Amino acid sequence: VGRVEYGDNEIRSVENDIVNLSLQIGLFLDAGLVVSSAFEELTELNALNPRPLYAALRFIQKESREKNLSFAGQLFLFAQKIRSKALMRFSLLILDNQSKGSTLSDKLERERTQMQSDSLNRAKALAKQAETKLCFPLMLLLVALIVVCSAPALMQM
Repeated sequence: VGRVEYGDNEIRSVENDIVNLSLQIGLFLDAGLVVSSAFEELTELNALNPRPLYAALRFIQKESREKNLSFAGQLFLFAQKIRSKALMRFSLLILDNQSKGSTLSDKLERERTQMQSDSLNRAKALAKQAETKLCFPLMLLLVALIVVCSAPALMQM
C-alpha cells in the first residue's frame, strides 16, 4: 500500500469496492457515529480483508495517526496517487464534510447511486460489444448450416 504504482486490476478493485464502502460509511453515520469513528469501526471490521481498498484504508489510518495528519486529506492524496476518479470523488466528499460540516450521509447515498448507474451503463456497453463480436461467427454458422442442409438436396438434382 505504501507504493504509488497500482495496476489496472487493483484500481478496478478499489473502484468497485467504493460503492460498498460508501454504503457502510453511510450506515455508520446514520447510526450516529462521526466520520472518524465510522472509518475506525470500518477498518476494524475489515481488518482481515485482503482487498486493496481496505488494505489502503488500514495503512492510511495508521499513517495519519502516527504522523498526526488528517485522514481525509491522506485519503485524497492516495486517490490522486493511484489516479482513481471514484476514490477522488469519495474523498472529496469526506473533505467537504470536514470543512463545511455538510450532511455526508445524503451525499454518499447520491454518489453511490451514481456509481451504481455508471457501473450498469458500463456493463450494458460491454454486453453490446460482446453481442456485436458474436454476430459474425453466428452468421458463419448459419451459412454452414444452410450448406449442410441443402447439400443433399442439391446432390440429388
